[in-house]
Amino acid sequence: MRKKNLILLSIALIALFTSCETENEKETKSDTINITPSVSSIVFEADGSAASPVTFKVVTSKSSWDVLVSQNDWLHVTKDMVKQTFTLTADVNTSVSERTPVVVAVTAGTLTPVNIHVSQKAASAGCNSITCLCGHSIYIDSIDVPNGEKIDKIEARMSLFPAGGTVALASAQYVNNHAELILPESVPDKNLCSYFGMSAEQGAKSNTLLLYVYSNGNYIGEIKLKQWDGGNWKTAYISYLYANKGYNLNSNQADMTFQLSINKGWNVMFMTPADRNNPSTLHSTQMPAGITAMKWRFR
Repeated sequence: MRKKNLILLSIALIALFTSCETENEKETKSDTINITPSVSSIVFEADGSAASPVTFKVVTSKSSWDVLVSQNDWLHVTKDMVKQTFTLTADVNTSVSERTPVVVAVTAGTLTPVNIHVSQKAASAGCNSITCLCGHSIYIDSIDVPNGEKIDKIEARMSLFPAGGTVALASAQYVNNHAELILPESVPDKNLCSYFGMSAEQGAKSNTLLLYVYSNGNYIGEIKLKQWDGGNWKTAYISYLYANKGYNLNSNQADMTFQLSINKGWNVMFMTPADRNNPSTLHSTQMPAGITAMKWRFR
């Protein structure tokens, strides 16, 4: 009799645990997470606008949720826990390269995340009137030459590492106050280095161009695209930078400040030298406020 009771007790316990497991499975299967509207990808325009919705409502049976974004510094998320929504916004892309894609993951507990793949178009391939970078070409017009030198050729050169010296990447005749420098789509590794002690784990290398000018076959100096307010030269200027892969650099090093979001390929970097009001030279891929025009100047 006792043996029979033990058998019946064992059967009852097995039935109880099986019932609990089944209920837990049902609860797990009933938990959901969704977003409305339902999209799997968004493409922002270079100016930061988007054709697709950028505000989403989170619908989940869980008590809490979150939005995680892969590493970047151009896409931003704003959450509203009261309305149960989140909004995506993008910075302006001044580069002629598309942004490195970003994954936005909407999570709730251990449920499978809802992912949105976000990218951003490059700046217009048409010539930008401020940066003069058009695809892989730099358009040079009406160089201001104070000493009246006659310019007949322009070269785009880059330093060599670690050998030293420079090598020409492109050249063009300067005719009727115009030249088009067609840059290579890629730059050899011998011309690239880790930019200003950037973290080696990012694995990116880059370098900036030097624009040499010649008169009657003789080197006479360099030109830069500098800020012009219509009557006076300002200190800000543009530097053209090539990178073998995208990277971000936001730091202060000695007398230099870096605010860079670099894409693979050719990029425009705005340089604002230090002065009495700003003790640090700023390197930024975002155009500083107040720049409305730039002109080529011989230096």
